[in-house]
Amino acid sequence: MLLTNARAQSKSLVKLLNDDIRSPAPHLCVDFVLGHSSYKSVVRLATSFQDKSINEAAIFLLNSLVESDEDNDLLADSSFATELMCYVDELSGLKLFHEDSEIESQVLELLFNLSSKIKLNKDLLSAWFHRARNEEQVSAGTNSGTNILTSSCHDDFPLCFHLVENVYKDVSGDFARTGLLYIVELTSMSISLEQWIVESDVFILLASGLGALYSQLSRCAMCVLPQI
Repeated sequence: MLLTNARAQSKSLVKLLNDDIRSPAPHLCVDFVLGHSSYKSVVRLATSFQDKSINEAAIFLLNSLVESDEDNDLLADSSFATELMCYVDELSGLKLFHEDSEIESQVLELLFNLSSKIKLNKDLLSAWFHRARNEEQVSAGTNSGTNILTSSCHDDFPLCFHLVENVYKDVSGDFARTGLLYIVELTSMSISLEQWIVESDVFILLASGLGALYSQLSRCAMCVLPQI
C-alpha cells in the first residue's frame, strides 16, 4: 500500500511539473519546489524504495530544476550539488541503474545538463568541484606508496567521475562523452581544475572506458577505421 501510494504521488508530481514547465512563466510549481527544498524529500523517497517509477520522478524533478534555474542560484548552492551527487552515487550502485537502459539514460542526461550549465557559467564550478585533499594527505600518500589520487577522484569532483565511468556506454554514453568534453573545456578557465585533471587518474579511467567502447565495435566497423 505504501509503495502504491508513493508511485501515485510521484506520477502526480511529474504531471504537475510537466504541465507547469510547459505553461508560460511564472512557473509556480517549480518555484514552490525550490522554495521548500522539496527535492530532498523526493530523493530520499526514491532511494528508500528503489522503485523505477519513483526514481524516474526524482530524476525528472532534478532535471527540471537544473534546466529551469535561469539565474543559477540553485546550481551555485553546494548543498544542492551534494544532495544531487549523493543521490546519483546511490542510484548508480543499484541494479536498477545497470539493468534499466531508460533509468541509465535519464541519469546521464541529467549529468550532461549539469555539465552544460557549468560550461556556460564557470562560476558554478566551485559548487561541484573542490579539492578535498590537502598537502599533508598528498605527502602521506606519496611516502606510503598508496595512490591517494584514485580514492580522491570521486570525492573532489563526483560529476566528472560519473561521466568518466559511463563513457563506454553505447547510446546513453553520448551524454557522458559530451558532458566530459564540456568539463575538459573548463580547464582553460580554471588552473585548479587543469592541475587536478593532470594529477588525478581521470585520464587512466577515461582510457579504460574508451578502450571498452572501442572493443564493442563490430568487425565491419573496425575495418573502416584508419590504421594507426
